[in-house]
Amino acid sequence: MKLNRRRLLKASLAVGALATAQSSWAKEVAADRHQNSRSQQVDLPNPKTSNLLMQCCLLAASQATFLSPKSAIAVDWISPRFSEISAETLDRHTQIASFQAQVPHFYEPQFHGVAVKASDRATVYGKLQNFGLALRSPYHNIIALQVSPSDAEWLQYASVHQTYFNFHHLDQGQVHSRVKQLHAELKPQIQAVIQQIDLSLPCYVTGYSLGGAIAHLAAIELTLSHPQLREKMQVYSFGAPRLGDRAFAKFYDALLPRTYRIVNLADRIPMIPSKLAYQHVGQSHTYVAQLDTLELNHAIETYRDAAKFS
Repeated sequence: MKLNRRRLLKASLAVGALATAQSSWAKEVAADRHQNSRSQQVDLPNPKTSNLLMQCCLLAASQATFLSPKSAIAVDWISPRFSEISAETLDRHTQIASFQAQVPHFYEPQFHGVAVKASDRATVYGKLQNFGLALRSPYHNIIALQVSPSDAEWLQYASVHQTYFNFHHLDQGQVHSRVKQLHAELKPQIQAVIQQIDLSLPCYVTGYSLGGAIAHLAAIELTLSHPQLREKMQVYSFGAPRLGDRAFAKFYDALLPRTYRIVNLADRIPMIPSKLAYQHVGQSHTYVAQLDTLELNHAIETYRDAAKFS
């Protein structure tokens, strides 16, 4: 059948509608794609620093089941999964703190915001968990945060509401309430680290996955409470989800412009929560590593390999 102009117009509109009906995730991947990103090429702000901080994230993950802080870096107790932690890369680094907390799971909303007696805390919140560590060296200080949420928790993360970052300054925007809750548990320990470090040295705050979102919040809280850190602070996150609304992102970026998010464009976690209410902070540095499953696309080993390829 010969197509006239009207049929061609209808066909074009149909094709356009089909293209517009792509999945929301695909749309967000396209929107978040860095203009210089290319498949199998990692765009990192500083490859040497990125690799070092990924090693710190691996170290924090390897300590997830250990409750006693280590006085110095050792590799003989690291599980096989994290056997590629480089003692050479972490040479001359000393661990000065291990951040621990008892927190309720996402799927226990009845405990959110409820005061719990100290005697009941272990029952309600579960066992004490490691959420990261602090290292110092003659060259810099590092705070690495680590959280390993379950699939059920990720579903809750995508839907949990926002709360004001600072109720005395509402113009600073809102952040994810769960991240704020987790950070509140860790904040006194993170703040205490400042008393043990040389504030004239660079300070790096880093984190993988949900730990990256907490790292963003920890970095801005540290900078606000210790203004002398502002020029020394750099933040690197790997596969972090969105943290706050547009107002918070604007406030954060003005205070901490040296914030770098390393993102695998095939990873869905950085695409949550929805862009309608949330916006990323910092500078996006992206690459593509499409593996067999969504879980592998987000795995810490995938981000570790990205740091190697840089």
